[in-house]
Amino acid sequence: MEKSDDTNAHKPDRDRRELLARLRDPRPEDATLPAEADRHLRHNPDDAEMREARERLPELDQSE
Repeated sequence: MEKSDDTNAHKPDRDRRELLARLRDPRPEDATLPAEADRHLRHNPDDAEMREARERLPELDQSE
């Protein structure tokens, strides 16, 4: 079962890359995106790439 352990070891990196991709191309229906990025940054405050992507995230509420 070491193969599954090996796969799980790379999950945080994959999750981070997926979150960065979503931050760079946000969808209006992805209402949890800001909270997910904020949670990542609480656990990884030195992640400058994530912080920059989060700061560039436009407001998802497009209503006027």
